[in-house]
Amino acid sequence: MPKNRVSKPLEIKAREVVGIGNTVLLKLDENSLLSLTVAHTNGNPDLGIISCDAPLAKAIIGRQAGEVASYSVGDDNHLVEIIRVS
Repeated sequence: MPKNRVSKPLEIKAREVVGIGNTVLLKLDENSLLSLTVAHTNGNPDLGIISCDAPLAKAIIGRQAGEVASYSVGDDNHLVEIIRVS
């Protein structure tokens, strides 16, 4: 008589949402990638840290990998694609 087998449930990993403390890989254009960590306090671009109050951070917080976000700095509008959130 065959034994009953319980199949192992599939682990479905939720896509991570950008938030404070996450490191995010962004595609700026066809040739440029940028890795940044979103911080609660002051940013330090030389270290790859941006403040959560920066226009770019405000545009990506709450989004997931695969999404495109737009933000403005002065009169310049920019688009970035979120490649990875960790």
